[in-house]
Parts: sequence; C-alpha cells; structure tokens
Amino acid sequence: MITHVCFDADDTLWEEGKFFIAAEFVLADVLAKYAPNEDIADILLGVERANVPTLGYGVKSYTLSLIEAALKISDYQISAEEIARVMDAGRAILRHPMEMPEGLVDVLTSLRKSYKLVVITKGDLVDQNHKLDRSNLREYFDEIHVVIEKDAPKYTEIFDGFDVAPEQCLMIGNSMKSDVVPAIDAGGWGVYLPHTVTWQLESADEPVDAPKYRRLKHISELPALLAELNKTPV
Repeated sequence: MITHVCFDADDTLWEEGKFFIAAEFVLADVLAKYAPNEDIADILLGVERANVPTLGYGVKSYTLSLIEAALKISDYQISAEEIARVMDAGRAILRHPMEMPEGLVDVLTSLRKSYKLVVITKGDLVDQNHKLDRSNLREYFDEIHVVIEKDAPKYTEIFDGFDVAPEQCLMIGNSMKSDVVPAIDAGGWGVYLPHTVTWQLESADEPVDAPKYRRLKHISELPALLAELNKTPV
C-alpha cells in the first residue's frame, strides 16, 4: 500500500520552464548580431551540460551559463551593457509569479488526509525554499528535500528515511530522467506528468514495460490513480 507521495517542484507544483525560455529569448536578442538562434541554443545547452557537474542546478547556475555562452558566442566582443541584460534576464527568473496547475490545492488537501506528502526537488536551496513560501504550498508537505541530484541512490536514501518499503513510495514529476526512472530503479512507483516545457538534459527513455510506471495527463488524476493502486475508494 502506498503511504508516501512525493512531488517534483518545478513544472509539477508550479510553472518554471517558461521563465527560463523567456531568458533565452533575451539571450538570442542580445546575440542576434553574432549568431543565428539555433546556434545560440545549441551552444547554451552545451555550456549548461558542462557546468552542471560543478555548478549544479538552479537559476544561479543557469545565469552563469547564460553569461558564459554570451561570451563564447560573441568571441568576448559583447559589451558590459549587453552582459547586464543577460544577467538581468537570469535574475528575473527568481522573481517570476507563482503559477500553479488548476486544482492542485484541492489535490493536496485531499491527499494529505491519507498520505504523507513530500517534495523532492533539485535546484538552488534558497530559491526553492522561496518558491515554496511564495506559493503558500509548504503547509501541505510533511517533508521537503532539496537535493544535488535525483538518482536511484538518493531516492533509496530518502525512501529508507521514511521507514517504509520502497514500494510504498510514489514519485510524480515531469522529468523521466530525474523523477520517474530513478524512483522506479529505487523500488518505488514513478508517475510521469508531462509538461509543455522540459529541459533537454532531463530526457530519458520512457519505461513503458516497468510494472511500477504510470503516466497521467493532469495532476487532478492523481487521487484516482492512488485509489486504484491501493484499491480504495476515491
């Protein structure tokens, strides 16, 4: 029986990816005289991929990658004023409005009566905690984990901390790589909640043959799924 329901944060509990895309539009505008948009996007992705192992995830790491990409693409010809525009675009992500899926609060209110609710997210510790406070969602969760990486060993560590069997834990999120596949590999359930924006570095093959894999269209479907898995009334 599932007892612990774990949620990704960005683009699961609230909108996030579209604000990164807005910053990339600013970068493309600043660098338009140096390179075409598709080259800018490819170079930025390469810079991000190279920086993640040392800088981690989150807005601060991303902003440094924006600046590094701007310097590289412009061959260090970019002006201080243009660098400031790029930096401001990254900083703006920290102040974005909190937009949550329709019905999310109703889902959390219902589920917390029967389950332990947990947030498991990557990103900057300060920023993720600020978003939990700005969204007014913190009160719905029993535990919050902001981690360096979401892989099978980390899920095993977190599930063990619940003092329940891993099959009693379910993780839901928009990333196959970070939310679904490693949770299943750790012995739990992985529920994929697709989002219109998902970072390319978060892609992985869909584990369609895994017995503990499920896919939903909207967060509002989660209570019914849990009832089905636990064979209890909604």
